[in-house]
Amino acid sequence: MRMNFFAIFIILISSSVSMYIFFYNRGNLTIKKDLRQPGLESDPDSVDLKNLKIQYIPTEETLIWTKPTTCDRESGYHTCVDCFNGKSYVSGYKVIQSYPGVNCSHSTCHKINPGRQPVKYRQQKYIRPLSPIEDMVTLAVKTSKRLDLVKRLLLSVWDFYPKMKCIVIDDYNEDFAQNPDLQHFFNNSTNVIYHQAHNDAGISYGRNLALNFVKTKYVFLTDDDMVFSSKTNITKLVDLLEHTDLTIAGATCKPNHPFEGVFMVRPTYPNAQNTSTMASYETVDLLQYPSMYFERLQCYGQCYVTDIILNAFLAPLEQLLKMGGWDASIKTQEHMDFFLTVRKFGLKVADCFDVEVLHRSPANNPLRMKRMKNSNIYFKLIKQKWNFSKWFLCNPKSGFSSHQKMKFPDDWICSTYLNFDKL
Repeated sequence: MRMNFFAIFIILISSSVSMYIFFYNRGNLTIKKDLRQPGLESDPDSVDLKNLKIQYIPTEETLIWTKPTTCDRESGYHTCVDCFNGKSYVSGYKVIQSYPGVNCSHSTCHKINPGRQPVKYRQQKYIRPLSPIEDMVTLAVKTSKRLDLVKRLLLSVWDFYPKMKCIVIDDYNEDFAQNPDLQHFFNNSTNVIYHQAHNDAGISYGRNLALNFVKTKYVFLTDDDMVFSSKTNITKLVDLLEHTDLTIAGATCKPNHPFEGVFMVRPTYPNAQNTSTMASYETVDLLQYPSMYFERLQCYGQCYVTDIILNAFLAPLEQLLKMGGWDASIKTQEHMDFFLTVRKFGLKVADCFDVEVLHRSPANNPLRMKRMKNSNIYFKLIKQKWNFSKWFLCNPKSGFSSHQKMKFPDDWICSTYLNFDKL
């Protein structure tokens, strides 16, 4: 009787374990299938970054930061003291803050203008060897039915980072099922997750959705018409963010301008050239200096601190979630709004001239034409969000051979790039 009871007990335990393993594996297979197979979202408004838990286990200890001293080496990277050949200009932090009109009482002035500080560096004893880059970085790209370009991008990524995970967010793409070659590539590539959002989801929503799939500390954001090359040195960007208090580190896009410069906001005056009256109006003007930067980073040759860079950059997942990612209501023209939000949160941005991605936009580009056609819709949203009246692009006056001789802001000319009031 005692032996029978013991046998029954063993059988019950074995059955319980078998059932647990069966349902556990079944659940895992379902998850894997969902990640590998494209599908239409059941809830187009399901992206909630504020409540999204961090998917990786933080390993950072409390850091002690210090102001930089002299650097014995350039962290193994090319040294460049003055890479601009007179085409770009150092502004410095204090110079920007003293610009006439920036210290206005408007709420947008308070969000954008103050708070810039020099970059801090991690003390030597806190510097640790980097983990394998593919364990630290996930590539994320939003596309709109341009999977041929995405395939070209991913193949170029895997030429240099064979194990890098890639997240691809597409709009609802009814043509995917009719293309066996693309189906085979995206369904059978072990390092890619392909997911279809709802129709006309927009860049901002798609990038927020991509963050749901990221399980590494960093995410590298890029457009679908870019290509990696031997100069796409993601290791340098990771190294830079690991050892400074920078939040975003960008690559330059060849053959485009490497970065888009510095932001400032001033009150909208009846006469834009007359800044003698400091009264605050209901709207403000955005001033952008495409050629300006704040400082050159020590120990990281050809890396410079600025406010806005192009769409090829590395950022920590945690910081992107904290700032709420991208504004999903702004489906295109989201670039300026995103970096204004970065500025609002006081996060630091740098661009490295020797880290390059190639911009290979197709000659026939109907998607770009569509976005340009709808741009006024989203510029109106940006106007309402930030209370902008005009957007000025400011460039140095001609005749200056050296940025050292320039007086800021007297030697700059600002011309209207976009008049929000006329939208």
